[in-house]
Amino acid sequence: MKVIINKDTFSLAIEKLSSPHPFAYERVGYILGSYEKGILYLDDWLSVSDDLYEENDQVGARISREGMLWLMKKAFSLKKTFIHAHIHDFQINPVFSYIDEQSAKEVSKGLISITDVRPQGAIVIGKEFSRLKLWTNVDKGEFSEVLLNFGFKRRLK
Repeated sequence: MKVIINKDTFSLAIEKLSSPHPFAYERVGYILGSYEKGILYLDDWLSVSDDLYEENDQVGARISREGMLWLMKKAFSLKKTFIHAHIHDFQINPVFSYIDEQSAKEVSKGLISITDVRPQGAIVIGKEFSRLKLWTNVDKGEFSEVLLNFGFKRRLK
């Protein structure tokens, strides 16, 4: 699978994800796109507003129930690929934590079930590389994991 991400979209994602949150250590958002003929085009950004986070004893903060409902409504209306995005500013070549992977897998399963759009997934943005994981059929364990260098260096603040 070939992945093409719009440079301005990726830069906007980094800018938004790097801004401070009142209590969440990591901000999250979604890079949106479409999949055609073996190519995933990512060209739009969707921020998760501060009021859609909730504090959580296990992970510090997460998207609230209201936030998940908002996300599913957006996905249903837009019918696009949604890539859950967050930054690991402590890794050059980032990896998904166990919690990152499990939550992204469950959200991707929900997005696929209400939109019938494949793939859905998650990206962890590191200091120089990004790791993208895409699910096409969560129940059968069908996924692709790709290490990406989008052709331009970016530095976190």
